[in-house]
Amino acid sequence: MEHLYYRALYRTEKNPVSKLFFLLESKKLKGYEKILHQPDHILGISRHESDYLERTYGHTLYIPAFHRFDEVDVLPGTGSYILFHGNLEVAENYGILQDFALPVLAGASHPVIVAGKNPSRTLIRRLEHHSHIQLVADPSDQEMEDLIRNAQINLVLTRQSTGIKLKLLHALFRGRHCLVNPPMLEGSGLGDLCTLIRDRKELGEQLARLMKIPVPESAVLRRKKALKEYSNRAGAEKILRLIS
Repeated sequence: MEHLYYRALYRTEKNPVSKLFFLLESKKLKGYEKILHQPDHILGISRHESDYLERTYGHTLYIPAFHRFDEVDVLPGTGSYILFHGNLEVAENYGILQDFALPVLAGASHPVIVAGKNPSRTLIRRLEHHSHIQLVADPSDQEMEDLIRNAQINLVLTRQSTGIKLKLLHALFRGRHCLVNPPMLEGSGLGDLCTLIRDRKELGEQLARLMKIPVPESAVLRRKKALKEYSNRAGAEKILRLIS
């Protein structure tokens, strides 16, 4: 639920003004939930949120989040770099990069690209110490698309299990290997399409392994089958049936 997302941002944020903002927004959103007894239907965009809404308010239908992808399109062959991407001014993204991923990426034997909005000066200075890590600040939509498609590994991490992460869908619809941690998968039903890591040791091992392996056609076919549930058309048809 949205109030839990803002509560998690409050816990990870270091700036006191932003921290207060996230706390207040979380309380407002929790209070706003009271109106959910009133509508005829509630549409949840992740399974665990839909389950919560159904238990609490009833009349809930699971509709996966809408996105801009029509079909799975994964480039053949192998890429030459590992990609971490996200909005780098969000404390949750910056924190998991700095505290969890970077200690491993700093010792990687392959090129690494970190891409995202508004990287801090602290992050810029830290990455400058590693010649194999390139920072792409404020990439355009097309640049981000190219980075995801051409990477050998999309490293998609989060500390929050709230909602479905659109960057996970982006990596699965367009990228090669998708390396994730457990909170990224919670409520998605997409675990079979990703490689799961739980700690830094596993992260290092899987980075070394996956950099050598092309994505097999069988894996692409599994994605196409599993991601039909996330079809925009299928979601729209569910809503049309509901209102008609």
